[in-house]
Amino acid sequence: MSILNSHGPCRGLTLWKRGNKRVEIWLIPANYSIVPHSHPREDVELMYLFGDAAFYRQDSNGNVEEFSPKWLRDFGRKFSVKHFHTHWFSVSKWPLVFINFQTFRDGATPVSA
Repeated sequence: MSILNSHGPCRGLTLWKRGNKRVEIWLIPANYSIVPHSHPREDVELMYLFGDAAFYRQDSNGNVEEFSPKWLRDFGRKFSVKHFHTHWFSVSKWPLVFINFQTFRDGATPVSA
């Protein structure tokens, strides 16, 4: 497993990993979006640090929840994404920085976000 991670133009750094847990910090460029997707064997907590973005999650009943954090007011606030939630986000005019806390379920091999 690499300590440096990437997904397209997004860059991540593994801060800690042990057993079924992994912690990464991510930098997402301005005006970038991630399409709706899910991780069937991974629960995630995203901790907002900086940027202009909107996070979305959809539960198994089709209900969509939005989290649009604001700098300073929401610094350190978390947004949970359970393994059964579809989720996505879009970044606006400022790059996005967040910490990703991952817990892998049912013996899934930990991988980068």
